[in-house]
Amino acid sequence: MFSKTARFKFGLWWRNKVFPLLGIICYCATFGTNSVFPQKVIVCLAFFLCWATFIGSFGHFVNDCFDIDCDLRAGKKNLAASLSYQSRILISAALLVAGWLPWLYLPANRINISLLAVHCLLLALYAIPPFRLKERGILAWFTDAAYAFILPALITLFTFSKLFNTQWPVQAEFLTALLILWTLLYGLRSIIEHQIQDCDNDSIANINTWVTKNGPD
Repeated sequence: MFSKTARFKFGLWWRNKVFPLLGIICYCATFGTNSVFPQKVIVCLAFFLCWATFIGSFGHFVNDCFDIDCDLRAGKKNLAASLSYQSRILISAALLVAGWLPWLYLPANRINISLLAVHCLLLALYAIPPFRLKERGILAWFTDAAYAFILPALITLFTFSKLFNTQWPVQAEFLTALLILWTLLYGLRSIIEHQIQDCDNDSIANINTWVTKNGPD
């Protein structure tokens, strides 16, 4: 059981990334005008949590796949290292497909499907060479904030506001801008703290973050 859950670092991202999304869902439901059957809400919520789980696992697993050498230099455990190249590809593909399957049922539109595609793309570009945005200085901060907080929040907003036919107490544009600003600042704080905490390991592993170049102070 440990090897299956720890491989995707489930406990590291569930609380601080998924719980805020549940708050957005509650907000959408509070101002909803549709009479949605409780059974449908429960099913949609279950599929939504499946999406968050599989896509979050995909992002962490792909990152580990391309951090094997770095983690080896830093003496960090990397559970993808014990897998063959074919197994890494197969698991990554399976997680990605599993992350998209819930959207066969969830309320989908051009906006949230486009956001989903951008989200998956950023998760890959963050880790995979030659792009490897995690080593692109301040750009890494904004990329991490985007895929970890901004895009999931917007996907949640546009999905469940459609399900509940939410009528906002303020202008939708203002609410969206406020949500982007909050998740951006929250995400930037999160990635900066992470880079400061990992500064010594990143230096040993020769990972060039903004913090390793300029110092944690």
